[in-house]
Amino acid sequence: MKEFSTVLPSKVIQIRQQSTPQNSSNVFLLTESSSIFQIENFILFTRLTQNLLKELYESGQILKEFTLESKVTDFYLLSDGGGGGNTEFLTVGSDQMISWWKIPQLNDSNSTKTSIINYFSSTFSKPKQEETKKPPKFPLKQVKFLNEPDRVIHKILLVQGNLALLEDSLHGRLIVLDTELAIILKIFKGYRNCSVKLSKDRELIVWAGNRFTLETWDKFPFGDESKKRIQEFPHCRGKIDGNNNFYLYNPENHQLNHYLLL
Repeated sequence: MKEFSTVLPSKVIQIRQQSTPQNSSNVFLLTESSSIFQIENFILFTRLTQNLLKELYESGQILKEFTLESKVTDFYLLSDGGGGGNTEFLTVGSDQMISWWKIPQLNDSNSTKTSIINYFSSTFSKPKQEETKKPPKFPLKQVKFLNEPDRVIHKILLVQGNLALLEDSLHGRLIVLDTELAIILKIFKGYRNCSVKLSKDRELIVWAGNRFTLETWDKFPFGDESKKRIQEFPHCRGKIDGNNNFYLYNPENHQLNHYLLL
């Protein structure tokens, strides 16, 4: 829709749909300029009339922008305070490999106060007739981070409770992170282009695109050995979805195989 497309500063590089206590149909868009856009009630958003959509859009009731001062390649909403200061994002990227961000409180710093005051002034002041209204911006404050020289984290593959599984595709590493304590618990070496799932029995199922194998790690995250369930499928592409399905596509014979992960 025209009103929505005009606010994005650059192209979208990641899309996540995440449930929150307030809304089960939130969609989050990460752009190249490291802004995270939140569309609330996405199903309702797609069904609104143009006039009603414009009204909700301009008032910030259906679209919000979270801004970050870091180069971000992927993100995850860890907690949602209903628009308050408890909203927390986990991000990964290049200049800060892992970061935690929150909406700053009014007493955090003078600069924060200034930005908040400017935000409310720009939001509630009467715009010029020729200006296009924009959704409200929420500048996020980095509250903690982990960083190593030359380390780049590209993807957040999985978040389960306080555990997150991250991928460093440059060095071929899977990193298990405790998101509450900000501690790296374990590193799996030699893995790139992965798709993962964690079973109810704490088994981590990993499709490794560089190995062309489907593996299972028992007692995640502290298991020492993996079991190979499907192996040696050169040049095949695999994907695990959120419903216990695994799809394996062979581009040489154009064959698609489906497996049910139990």
